Amino acid sequence: MRVTVADSAAFFELRRRAILGGRAKHYPLELLEVGTDPLTDGSLKEPLPPHFYFAMFADEIAACGMLDIEKGRIDVVFVSPKFLRHGIGWAMMRHLEIIAKECGVLTLTLDAVSFYRSLGFEGHAVGTFASPRQYRCTAFE
Repeated sequence: MRVTVADSAAFFELRRRAILGGRAKHYPLELLEVGTDPLTDGSLKEPLPPHFYFAMFADEIAACGMLDIEKGRIDVVFVSPKFLRHGIGWAMMRHLEIIAKECGVLTLTLDAVSFYRSLGFEGHAVGTFASPRQYRCTAFE
Protein backbone atom coordinates (compact mmCIF):
# COMPACT_ATOMS: atom_id res chain seq x y z
CA MET A 1 0.00 0.00 0.00
CA ARG A 2 1.44 3.39 -0.96
CA VAL A 3 2.10 5.89 1.83
CA THR A 4 0.27 9.22 1.49
CA VAL A 5 0.56 12.50 3.36
CA ALA A 6 -2.60 11.49 5.22
CA ASP A 7 -0.54 8.59 6.64
CA SER A 8 1.94 10.92 8.38
CA ALA A 9 0.92 10.03 11.94
CA ALA A 10 0.98 6.30 11.17
CA PHE A 11 4.41 6.55 9.53
CA PHE A 12 5.96 8.52 12.39
CA GLU A 13 4.47 6.16 14.98
CA LEU A 14 5.86 3.12 13.13
CA ARG A 15 9.23 4.86 12.85
CA ARG A 16 9.24 5.64 16.57
CA ARG A 17 8.34 2.07 17.57
CA ALA A 18 10.95 0.61 15.21
CA ILE A 19 13.73 2.92 16.39
CA LEU A 20 12.97 2.59 20.09
CA GLY A 21 12.50 -1.16 19.78
CA GLY A 22 15.46 -1.91 17.58
CA ARG A 23 18.16 0.60 18.40
CA ALA A 24 17.69 1.16 22.11
CA LYS A 25 20.64 -1.10 22.86
CA HIS A 26 22.97 0.87 20.55
CA TYR A 27 22.19 4.49 21.48
CA PRO A 28 21.24 6.33 24.66
CA LEU A 29 17.48 6.17 25.16
CA GLU A 30 17.32 9.92 25.82
CA LEU A 31 18.69 10.64 22.33
CA LEU A 32 16.27 8.21 20.73
CA GLU A 33 13.34 9.73 22.63
CA VAL A 34 14.28 13.22 21.39
CA GLY A 35 14.91 11.94 17.88
CA THR A 36 11.49 10.32 17.64
CA ASP A 37 9.39 12.80 19.60
CA PRO A 38 5.93 12.82 17.96
CA LEU A 39 5.51 16.50 18.87
CA THR A 40 8.39 17.50 16.60
CA ASP A 41 7.82 15.15 13.67
CA GLY A 42 5.17 17.19 11.90
CA SER A 43 3.97 15.58 8.72
CA LEU A 44 5.28 14.09 5.54
CA LYS A 45 5.83 16.64 2.81
CA GLU A 46 4.47 16.45 -0.70
CA PRO A 47 5.41 15.33 -3.16
CA LEU A 48 6.20 12.00 -1.54
CA PRO A 49 8.56 9.69 -3.36
CA PRO A 50 6.54 7.49 -5.73
CA HIS A 51 7.99 4.34 -4.16
CA PHE A 52 7.07 4.71 -0.48
CA TYR A 53 5.05 1.79 0.87
CA PHE A 54 3.49 0.28 3.96
CA ALA A 55 3.43 -3.48 4.44
CA MET A 56 0.18 -4.56 6.04
CA PHE A 57 -0.48 -7.63 8.15
CA ALA A 58 -4.04 -8.37 9.33
CA ASP A 59 -5.09 -4.72 8.77
CA GLU A 60 -2.14 -3.47 10.80
CA ILE A 61 0.87 -1.51 9.55
CA ALA A 62 3.79 -3.88 10.00
CA ALA A 63 6.56 -2.13 8.08
CA CYS A 64 7.40 0.59 5.58
CA GLY A 65 9.98 1.06 2.89
CA MET A 66 11.06 3.87 0.58
CA LEU A 67 13.03 3.68 -2.65
CA ASP A 68 14.55 6.67 -4.45
CA ILE A 69 14.91 5.52 -8.06
CA GLU A 70 16.87 8.57 -9.21
CA LYS A 71 19.55 8.08 -6.54
CA GLY A 72 19.35 4.29 -6.59
CA ARG A 73 18.91 4.37 -2.83
CA ILE A 74 16.73 2.58 -0.32
CA ASP A 75 16.15 5.39 2.14
CA VAL A 76 13.87 3.82 4.72
CA VAL A 77 12.90 0.40 5.98
CA PHE A 78 11.24 0.28 9.38
CA VAL A 79 9.60 -2.80 10.87
CA SER A 80 7.32 -2.69 13.88
CA PRO A 81 8.89 -4.63 16.76
CA LYS A 82 5.70 -6.69 16.94
CA PHE A 83 6.46 -8.06 13.47
CA LEU A 84 10.22 -8.60 13.72
CA ARG A 85 11.45 -11.98 12.55
CA HIS A 86 8.30 -12.68 10.56
CA GLY A 87 9.84 -12.01 7.13
CA ILE A 88 8.04 -8.71 6.62
CA GLY A 89 11.22 -6.62 6.42
CA TRP A 90 12.65 -9.16 4.00
CA ALA A 91 9.49 -8.98 1.87
CA MET A 92 9.63 -5.16 1.84
CA MET A 93 13.27 -5.21 0.72
CA ARG A 94 12.52 -7.69 -2.04
CA HIS A 95 9.57 -5.54 -3.17
CA LEU A 96 11.83 -2.48 -3.40
CA GLU A 97 14.55 -4.46 -5.18
CA ILE A 98 12.08 -5.69 -7.81
CA ILE A 99 10.88 -2.14 -8.46
CA ALA A 100 14.49 -0.93 -8.73
CA LYS A 101 15.34 -3.67 -11.21
CA GLU A 102 12.22 -2.94 -13.28
CA CYS A 103 13.27 0.73 -13.38
CA GLY A 104 16.77 -0.15 -14.59
CA VAL A 105 18.63 0.53 -11.33
CA LEU A 106 21.75 -1.65 -11.35
CA THR A 107 23.23 -0.69 -7.97
CA LEU A 108 21.38 0.10 -4.77
CA THR A 109 22.84 2.19 -1.97
CA LEU A 110 21.61 1.82 1.58
CA ASP A 111 22.75 1.90 5.17
CA ALA A 112 23.86 -1.71 5.39
CA VAL A 113 23.27 -2.41 9.05
CA SER A 114 22.91 -6.02 10.17
CA PHE A 115 19.41 -6.37 8.70
CA TYR A 116 20.63 -5.47 5.22
CA ARG A 117 23.73 -7.61 5.57
CA SER A 118 21.49 -10.57 6.43
CA LEU A 119 19.84 -10.04 3.02
CA GLY A 120 23.18 -10.24 1.24
CA PHE A 121 24.05 -6.55 0.89
CA GLU A 122 27.68 -5.58 1.45
CA GLY A 123 29.17 -2.39 2.79
CA HIS A 124 32.24 -0.88 1.20
CA ALA A 125 32.75 2.36 3.12
CA VAL A 126 31.95 3.42 6.64
CA GLY A 127 30.24 6.78 6.93
CA THR A 128 28.84 8.89 9.73
CA PHE A 129 25.77 11.02 9.37
CA ALA A 130 24.03 13.43 11.69
CA SER A 131 20.29 13.66 11.89
CA PRO A 132 18.54 17.03 12.06
CA ARG A 133 17.64 16.04 15.61
CA GLN A 134 21.27 16.20 16.74
CA TYR A 135 22.23 12.56 17.12
CA ARG A 136 24.80 10.76 15.04
CA CYS A 137 24.81 7.27 13.61
CA THR A 138 27.52 5.25 11.94
CA ALA A 139 26.58 3.01 9.08
CA PHE A 140 28.06 1.21 6.11
CA GLU A 141 27.27 2.35 2.60
